[in-house]
Amino acid sequence: VERTAFGVQQALSLRVTERYRPLVQRALAGDDTARGELLGSPSRHRLAIARLLIEPLIDDRDPERIARTRAIAQAMSMLQIADRYLRSWLWWRRALALRALGLAQARDHTLQLIAALDDPHPDVRAAALDGLADMHDLTALQAIIVRVHDISLHRGRRGAAIKSFGSECEPFLLEMSEVDSANRLNYIHALAICGT
Repeated sequence: VERTAFGVQQALSLRVTERYRPLVQRALAGDDTARGELLGSPSRHRLAIARLLIEPLIDDRDPERIARTRAIAQAMSMLQIADRYLRSWLWWRRALALRALGLAQARDHTLQLIAALDDPHPDVRAAALDGLADMHDLTALQAIIVRVHDISLHRGRRGAAIKSFGSECEPFLLEMSEVDSANRLNYIHALAICGT
């Protein structure tokens, strides 16, 4: 029964995805009719549409595409869904929301992503770090650098987050290496990743 239910759910999900994929592509290309159809879609299809909107941003970081995606997501109240997921007791929902907000560069949610760096679940902390790296909001830079020596965060992800800001990290890393001598070696390694 469980396998049958899962199969039916997968088939329905595939059908919804195939139905909305062309609409999403046209809406992102600037077609107002397609955008209107997306806005009029049933609420039960919003998560599938959100996936179609946001997943391509993993590979395509074109600022124009990000701005269009964010505008459509806001018009469809998807950011409210992300807010609800951020408060969920299910860790995978929190992680999904953090990654989506980062990819969509929803900078009004930067503080929630920073707060999620202290989440009790390691995958949620990793998603928050990935989201902050994708968001590239300079207001989050200090929070990321302060956690450069936090072993509860994945080492590669810490490096990727710092690298995403490039040489903008240098002044604060140098300042922290003077103030926090116990962790100076970590700040030097971070400078090797992003420094000029």
